[in-house]
Amino acid sequence: MKGNYAPSGGSNPPLSDSTPHEHSCGVAVSARRARPSRRRAAPAAVVTLGLLGATGCVERQLVVETVPAEAEVFVDGREVARAPDAPAVASFDFYGVRVVTVRARGHRPVRRVVVLDPPWWQLTPFDLVTDLLWPGTLRDERRLGPVVLEPREDPASVDVDSLVRRADALALEERRP
Repeated sequence: MKGNYAPSGGSNPPLSDSTPHEHSCGVAVSARRARPSRRRAAPAAVVTLGLLGATGCVERQLVVETVPAEAEVFVDGREVARAPDAPAVASFDFYGVRVVTVRARGHRPVRRVVVLDPPWWQLTPFDLVTDLLWPGTLRDERRLGPVVLEPREDPASVDVDSLVRRADALALEERRP
């Protein structure tokens, strides 16, 4: 049998609206205030569940396209995983300055500083709505590229004789007063 009292044979007397009982923190509370009525709790629960289900979400991504496609991409020193022949996609939580480094074997590395400014809907107070209450997912995708890497000179193709002549010329210039 359900109710707001201890089962029969228990030491607690049944609670009524006029009988105070002691709350767990030691304060005397009447039974009416200790347990909310079902009429009041049901709408509050529905509203709470509705707000939790309607929470907003913002996906922020930095997409880096590279040539050659198999180049490694680092954002703020962390390597970005990527699928073969697809651009590198780095998710981020905060706007600001990012350092993007792209490198590949046999090519000169490229370093770019990227400033990610928030869109108008991510500025206060609009971000409260888009981050918490918007009933869907908003996407902020920033693109960088294509970042073209230049091939490095092959050490075997360097003309050694011209290199020695340049070194000798620099040594002579330094000896002159």
